[in-house]
Amino acid sequence: MRFGLFQLLCFITVNSVVSQTTEIEKVSDEACNCISNIKTTIQETTKFERIKECISASILSEQLQNSLLNSLEKTTNTLASYSAENLPDSLQIEEGDIVINADKNYKEIEEHLLRSCEPMQILLSSRDLKSENSVSNRKRAQVLYDKGQLFFEKGQFENAIREYRKALKVDENFAFAWDMLGYSYRKLGEYDEAIKYYRKSLEIDPKGKMPLINIAYASEFNKDYPGAIKAMDNYINVYPNDAEGYYGRGRLYHLTKDYKNGLNDMFKAYLMYKEANSPYAQDAEHSMGLFYRDMQKEGKIELFNKIAKKHNIEIND
Repeated sequence: MRFGLFQLLCFITVNSVVSQTTEIEKVSDEACNCISNIKTTIQETTKFERIKECISASILSEQLQNSLLNSLEKTTNTLASYSAENLPDSLQIEEGDIVINADKNYKEIEEHLLRSCEPMQILLSSRDLKSENSVSNRKRAQVLYDKGQLFFEKGQFENAIREYRKALKVDENFAFAWDMLGYSYRKLGEYDEAIKYYRKSLEIDPKGKMPLINIAYASEFNKDYPGAIKAMDNYINVYPNDAEGYYGRGRLYHLTKDYKNGLNDMFKAYLMYKEANSPYAQDAEHSMGLFYRDMQKEGKIELFNKIAKKHNIEIND
């Protein structure tokens, strides 16, 4: 796979400017509204497909609207050239074929959505794969959990915590309630509390994706990088075919300047994201650019190229 140096570095310099154009923001807003209707309970690959459909449909809609507006403007200008007394009974406007480019600014729009579309962030971060203890068979516990979810979605995390605790009093084996209790404390910046409740969830469901990955994130926010890396190791051991573990661990290795292990993980995550058509391939590209920048500063480009070659990625200067 060829990966141009300009492509690798554009996320550091150009992309943040391009993604702010009016057209990209307008298409992104429409796509974000579409994405908000995607259910979090569907499989990961289906999520990516639905997101792609929303972005492509929004691009097509914007271009079609622009084409029709251009035709309307041309018609209006032509009519304005006639006096009121000489208006024609009919008018034929010669217009060329409408050309639609379904991929126009696709990558920039996808990147903008990753940064600014909260429904997309929630969708991609959701871990709704259900196990025996993911949901409660006690109706009262489920009702309280759902109430907590409504508060959580509104950013009312203290109220959400209250409802999750009520649900857990009814059913202490309700894994999702422990997950969301931890997530709420993470949102409040109380990372030790968050980790405590994530671990409680894992006692019930040792393969729970959400607590496994979020222990790593909470540890990172707590500046406990060794603990975060260990948590990512655990996640990868349970889910070796999930790119997010390698991406997360690669970022952590980068923060600790372990470029060799970090770049290996980041290339692996990038290739897995690309194969799955995941929007997170954009984030991996951005991180690869940061690796390149820092390794260049430290005179380690030879190591960068060696690792790239190992993953069959050719960097073109």
